[in-house]
Amino acid sequence: MTKKKKKKQALPQTKKSRAQYTCPTELKEIIAKVRLVPTNVEMKDLFIVRDRLESEKRWKQSLFPNKNEPEVDLYKEALKECLQNLPDDFQTYIKSYEQKLKDIALNEFGRDDDIEYALMGVYSGFYTRWNSVKTFAERMKRERNGEVVSWESQSFYISAEISRDNNGTEYLTGFAGLIGKFKSDRLRICESCSRIFWAKRIDSKTCSAKCLNVFSVSNSRRPVEKKLKKLQTEFASENTKLENLKSRLSPENKLIAEQEERMKKLNEKIKNMEAAKNGTL
Repeated sequence: MTKKKKKKQALPQTKKSRAQYTCPTELKEIIAKVRLVPTNVEMKDLFIVRDRLESEKRWKQSLFPNKNEPEVDLYKEALKECLQNLPDDFQTYIKSYEQKLKDIALNEFGRDDDIEYALMGVYSGFYTRWNSVKTFAERMKRERNGEVVSWESQSFYISAEISRDNNGTEYLTGFAGLIGKFKSDRLRICESCSRIFWAKRIDSKTCSAKCLNVFSVSNSRRPVEKKLKKLQTEFASENTKLENLKSRLSPENKLIAEQEERMKKLNEKIKNMEAAKNGTL
């Protein structure tokens, strides 16, 4: 009679240990918003753009002191510049916010100017939060890769939103208030779409199955691209040799024919490699 092997019982998972791997609700809301703009997109600081426009205006006035130019609201111009070339998802987000403000304009705002300034506040708040989360995720990635990362206030900035409770005690809210409460290594940048995401698995590098597929395909093609680049460099070197031979020897010389044959074979290899890379072989 054989003894039945006892099944290994899994260690009980406490609520506390599960919480480390579950994205906090407050953080989930922040991630959902900052994902509207990938981290590889250049998002501009409204106030820095406004200061630059003001400097340009003063410079023009110093060059042409007698030229009368119409007055321009630099904050509005800065907002227009900041919104250029941003993803459609973010443009839709701003437009929907603008529509909400217009719907309550009769009660809350007196002029369209007020709506414009309110949109500036929406953009500036989004930028500050997006930049904080992006910087944090980038530093965590560098730390995972073995780099020594400085977390001093001089080199790392996180926006701190401060609120007060009923007793008047101040406390951090938003992203700054969440940093100490979650397993920070799970906040990552997708290797495919460059958007912020919460990694449910410790080895996750992408935010979705679609991005994982794109990332896997691009990774499988990297060795081919490396070999192709090497062959192209070799072909360029052999071509230089051929030009030198032609300049020194007569066209009937065997060395020139041998070099041309060598280059012909290299060119054939490059064509096959390009076909393999494009999946047409």
